[in-house]
Amino acid sequence: LLDDDDWLAPPLEAALGEVFCRFDADADGAWSTAELQSFARTCNGGDEFGEAELSQVGEFTTDGHGRLTRRGFLEMMHLQTMARPEDTWADLRALGYD
Repeated sequence: LLDDDDWLAPPLEAALGEVFCRFDADADGAWSTAELQSFARTCNGGDEFGEAELSQVGEFTTDGHGRLTRRGFLEMMHLQTMARPEDTWADLRALGYD
């Protein structure tokens, strides 16, 4: 999942880029809370992110309105992959990747 520099391996980064575009319903390059929650529901068996998880979005790259950008999404998934690679695999499977 990670390359030699501990960043997302190219195939994973490409897949996550596709995922970001899939959930960026208005194609504006940033996820609204509704778009982020749609991603969460898909990956978490219908469960949305709680307030604590939503507040952590600001730790990643956001646009001028506090919405998660593609870069921020990659940062979020990188952090998850470093800490819990099994969760990244579970998310990928839920999103139709194997």
